[in-house]
Amino acid sequence: MKRSVFVASVYLGLLASGASAAEVSVTGTATQSVDASNNYFLSNSPSGYTVKPLSRIDLGFLAATPITTYRLDTNYSYYKYLGPGAKDTSLTWGTPMGTKFNIDTIQPLGKFNFNASWSRSDLATTVLQQTGSFAGRGTIDTYTVGGGLKRELTKLDSLSWNANVTKATYSDPAQSPYFDYATSGAWTHRLSPTTSLVGSLNVDWLMVNNAVDSQRLFWNPQVGLQSQLTKLLNVSGNVGYDYVNAWQHGSAQPFIPGTFQQQTGASSGWVGNAVINYKILKSTQISLTVSRAITPTVLGDLQHIESISSTLIHTINQVSTLSLLAQFSHLTSGTATSVSPTSSAADAFSASATYGYKLAREWRASLSYRYNQRHDQSGLVNSSTISVALMRDFNLYGKPPQAVQKTQSELALEDLARAQQALPALTGVDIFP
Repeated sequence: MKRSVFVASVYLGLLASGASAAEVSVTGTATQSVDASNNYFLSNSPSGYTVKPLSRIDLGFLAATPITTYRLDTNYSYYKYLGPGAKDTSLTWGTPMGTKFNIDTIQPLGKFNFNASWSRSDLATTVLQQTGSFAGRGTIDTYTVGGGLKRELTKLDSLSWNANVTKATYSDPAQSPYFDYATSGAWTHRLSPTTSLVGSLNVDWLMVNNAVDSQRLFWNPQVGLQSQLTKLLNVSGNVGYDYVNAWQHGSAQPFIPGTFQQQTGASSGWVGNAVINYKILKSTQISLTVSRAITPTVLGDLQHIESISSTLIHTINQVSTLSLLAQFSHLTSGTATSVSPTSSAADAFSASATYGYKLAREWRASLSYRYNQRHDQSGLVNSSTISVALMRDFNLYGKPPQAVQKTQSELALEDLARAQQALPALTGVDIFP
């Protein structure tokens, strides 16, 4: 928590010195949820049912001037695994937490952003969410500093650039900490008032602090289209190619299961995705996503994901919504540079239904059911999870500038995202560690 205090002090200092005329507000959300599952960790031999109560508090500090906003978001939670299934994990309780500080400035011809963040999470459940397999132990601390800018060149063209530096450390001494340097640039050309052509280049350099000084360079040029075809239909898509080079200095080390094991070499492959969002009725919207991606895991290994997913959000009335999700993914895990014939492959399927209800102005509740299935060389495993959550939004100080009431669709998206975090949700999105 010392880091949170430090960031908060910096934040308050900025407010006092450079944002004295800003509108200041402090808001938050308190959440109490309970998950119950017959195989929470997707184990081949589960010990039994698992119950996970979780208490969470989110606080947001915001100061805004006509051209600049300063925002500090913090979160702290406590969870505990109960029941026979708690034997399937090494950490039976935990306190995930994090802070994120943002500065956003809008100029006549562009935008500027700076951000810094820190988060702590359970390593095993993070790996479970990314790969569908439960591996690792202890916690992972992630520190990130970055920024970006966007510049309007003409009425039709704009350039954007951003860069981030990430450091990850583990409480488990068997894991190797790493630094990750990522940068991307994009050029956007508006073909029409509703359609834009986007070309981009992403570069990621991973440096692992291990005995052999493992390093990996990841290149990803892409080109895509974004189009608002009608007021109800939006489509987007991109295609690109990934180039990976990895090397190390020193001699190879003994293999330790569940740790980063990089092999030297080079690999490449095409990636892409297509997204369709359609509002079929005033109260109903659907989306379809098809994706093919090569992404690193939190342990540093690469995984190749091909997935297709569909979401439906229906606003029943002014206080209730129903959200449905179905997703199928084919995942191949390999080394740090390639996917080989000896790599492990898995098929993952998930489906969920979430019902959200607004109890009062500041009170919300949700009930969700999620089914997960994984099929790999070890066999077929599945799980059913029921989640109940109660949330209270509150305002401690001031009023957020231009505050608007969240729509039922926006609240439904939040509830759906919360339900997806309960168990693995493999997606084909290019996200570096």
